[in-house]
Amino acid sequence: MNSEVRYLRPSRGSSEVDTVEVEHPDNTSREQLVIEYQGVQQVINFADGELLLGRGEKCDLIFTSQLTSRLHARVVRSNARFFFLIDESRNGTFLRADGLGMVRIQRGERVPLIGSGLIGLGEVPKAGSEGTLRFKVYRPE
Repeated sequence: MNSEVRYLRPSRGSSEVDTVEVEHPDNTSREQLVIEYQGVQQVINFADGELLLGRGEKCDLIFTSQLTSRLHARVVRSNARFFFLIDESRNGTFLRADGLGMVRIQRGERVPLIGSGLIGLGEVPKAGSEGTLRFKVYRPE
């Protein structure tokens, strides 16, 4: 079964890397996802599971922006790939992949995360903004 590790609020001024790992007996994929929010990085490494994003206390990564919904989105893993899903976004969600431009993600859409870039929850992504996270998908050696 999956074990749950909760990541609540990043501490201001912290540069530590937190690891969120959900164990699964069939964890064969080595692809990992790094999410950075307000200067704090998380390495996401799970076979099947999800990471909840939003302002609500039940979220794994809690945003401070009032433009972010309580349960705004989820990061899930399916068939060895990471996907970004929109749940209750009222102000929209925008993904700017490095080298690919920006797209608006609609409620109910499932977008694969490839390479690296910025995601704006409730706002156009801007580095350092309360509603923006940076992501990077990679395969460690």
